[in-house]
Amino acid sequence: MYSTKRMIYYGILTAAGVALVLLSVFEVLENFWGGLGGGLAGVGAIRLFLGVKYRKDEKYAKKIDVEQKDERIIFISSKAKSWAYYVTILGVAVASLILRGFGLDEAAQTCFYVLYGMLIVYLVAFMILNRKY
Repeated sequence: MYSTKRMIYYGILTAAGVALVLLSVFEVLENFWGGLGGGLAGVGAIRLFLGVKYRKDEKYAKKIDVEQKDERIIFISSKAKSWAYYVTILGVAVASLILRGFGLDEAAQTCFYVLYGMLIVYLVAFMILNRKY
């Protein structure tokens, strides 16, 4: 699961995140990039830690391998993804209407574009998966 290639990728991700944070701290970049860097560094460091744990602890590695192949976990993960998508679609639609009600037309229009984009991605994914299965 944690190949050397992946470990290198997570190391690069962590280093890039730390670099962005440092550049933001020294005001070379805006604070936005520091926040993004913090997220990248955090995710990369956690994945690196888990990769080292996976390689050194056989019991943990076996547990992870079983979990990734367990049909019940795969089914629950798939259901959680579909629920998250559904709730996000509804949330963006409601936010669009609320923003429109407050007269924030540009923000509402942006939300509607995001909503349309999500629906287009869903439609394309459905068509591809419908052909495949």
